Amino acid sequence: MLNLKDRAIERVGNAGQNSLFGNAQDNVPKGGAGRDTPFGNRGNDRLVGGKGQDTYAFEMQPDAETNVDALVFRSNDRVALSDRFFDLEQTNDGIGKAFTNITTGTIGEDSRILYDQDTGEVFYDTDGSGGDDAVLCARVAGSSDILTADGFFVF
Repeated sequence: MLNLKDRAIERVGNAGQNSLFGNAQDNVPKGGAGRDTPFGNRGNDRLVGGKGQDTYAFEMQPDAETNVDALVFRSNDRVALSDRFFDLEQTNDGIGKAFTNITTGTIGEDSRILYDQDTGEVFYDTDGSGGDDAVLCARVAGSSDILTADGFFVF
């Protein structure tokens, strides 16, 4: 019996719709040509979608030291955030006012997902412009302006 519980793993999808999970280590789930869903669970993972329209799923508590994922993101990809750990309202345009590009906008009381377009860093802020610090939860490879409010949804 091979036990990979304590080792980082690489999962590779195919042309179908794959859900790719890792373990608590720093994993590399990679999608193929289909509409894949690499999950950013525990560990500092590198999530790679592939050629199709992919969804990067976050269903764990954000933690700036042990759970910051790198996203290899394309313009038609989306980010799914679990309502268990991300207190966000779903709107017709994704997460609406909860998303703020902090490179071009100002953090307001409704801001929860903060995107630094210059660095590619994505933060979760539990109280917007309140006193709590935002927590780093992801880095987008090749940082650019491809992340917008309509690219996020809550599940």
